[in-house]
Amino acid sequence: MKKWIILVFLSCLIFSLTACSAQVNEADIATKDNIKVEEDVSNLKDENKKDDVKVDKRFKVISEQGDTIVFVLNDSQAAQDLYNQLPINIKIENFSNNEKIFYPSGSLDVKNTPHPSNVDMGTLAYYRPWGNVVMFYDKANPNNDLYELGYAVSGKDLIKNLSGNITVEKLEEIK
Repeated sequence: MKKWIILVFLSCLIFSLTACSAQVNEADIATKDNIKVEEDVSNLKDENKKDDVKVDKRFKVISEQGDTIVFVLNDSQAAQDLYNQLPINIKIENFSNNEKIFYPSGSLDVKNTPHPSNVDMGTLAYYRPWGNVVMFYDKANPNNDLYELGYAVSGKDLIKNLSGNITVEKLEEIK
């Protein structure tokens, strides 16, 4: 009888220890509106990282005045093509009353690249007919020639004031 009581006790102990060993899910930390993505994820210990977590490719846009905007790219081919062209120093141009544009050195392959369902402040897109990258600082109507590349995770309110040349650089990838 004592052996059964000990066996039941050990089983309950093992079950409760197993239930308390949940790992941190980084996807819950890295949200679109979380400005502290870089700091929060970099503070996680390596043993809490999962091998199957998607890698986020990020870059920063630095204005001549020193303002910085950080973008996270989606996993489309066009976003990868843009990322592979970095770093660049390029002229930014005004277009319309809601966007800034620049022309990357090469075209971007839009295969598997989504059309944005909502074009909001901070949306990063590629306008295929002209071959330009668009950074929106206000809402815009969806357009079948517009392909979503990603979104700004910090500094999106600074897009409107960009002028002159900008530097676009890769940031360390978040896994």
